[in-house]
Amino acid sequence: VAGVSARYSLEKRTMGQFLRQRARSLLLPLLASLLCIAPLLALLTLHINHTALADMMAYFPTPVLPLLFLLLMGMGPQWFLLELFLLSLLLPLARRLDSGGRLLGWGGRQGPAALLLLALPFWLCAQAPALPERHLLYLFCLLAGYFIFSHDGVQAVLRRLRWPLLAAALALFAAVLLRFWGRSFNDPAFLRAPLTTAFAWCAILAALGGAQAWLGRPNRISAYLRPRGFALYLFHYLPMLATAYVAATRLRLPLPLNYLLAFFIPLACCLLLYELLSRTPIIGTLFGLRPPKNPL
Repeated sequence: VAGVSARYSLEKRTMGQFLRQRARSLLLPLLASLLCIAPLLALLTLHINHTALADMMAYFPTPVLPLLFLLLMGMGPQWFLLELFLLSLLLPLARRLDSGGRLLGWGGRQGPAALLLLALPFWLCAQAPALPERHLLYLFCLLAGYFIFSHDGVQAVLRRLRWPLLAAALALFAAVLLRFWGRSFNDPAFLRAPLTTAFAWCAILAALGGAQAWLGRPNRISAYLRPRGFALYLFHYLPMLATAYVAATRLRLPLPLNYLLAFFIPLACCLLLYELLSRTPIIGTLFGLRPPKNPL
């Protein structure tokens, strides 16, 4: 999806404008999150793990290093902002190398068989050494989105095949559960297995096709959530972790209620933070939040 939107953005902007827009929409929110959210998230994580801040700082020779460690420790899901920005730096280069448009034109001609066969390079990317394996997968998906899935014809193919793709994804998901039940999802054997990557690729295709068919029509819910979606991404992790910790260690509620609390309380917190911060010009800009078109 990031690759698709990047192509649309580059068609309307120069490379310089594209990079400035990416810095404004990705790096600024990352820095704001590191300064405002990461320390709180890191302290909560230390508390959950029964580690005192002073004990952690004692491992470092200077006080500057533990502060940097806290920021990185509390980055949470905001790591993807940095990942996406760094990968986006390669897109102007890819666009320049394909200045004649041959690769982009080739991508627009791909049919169902070729789209399914892309599961092979997807699987190959998962075979990389442990440290960079996800980076290579993200780069592959970004380039595939830019050169292939950004075409209307390819999107129409996925929309037409959404039901078979969804059925195949569910069947592969059941097979993954049977094969790897009880295994950690961080286990390299799980991440690199052909069954796992086949399910992941089929699920991606099904999600793209289903989104075209079922989420393409605007409605009141989508109109409400569209400007607030980025706030849900930025702010959800800290209240979710705090809610889950309190629910699991203090409240002793039935398990289904714990999940409900861990969903609805962070949701309410994110929406409240959006309403407050998006209306504050400087802070809203730093977090990349657009004010609602029809404020209450």
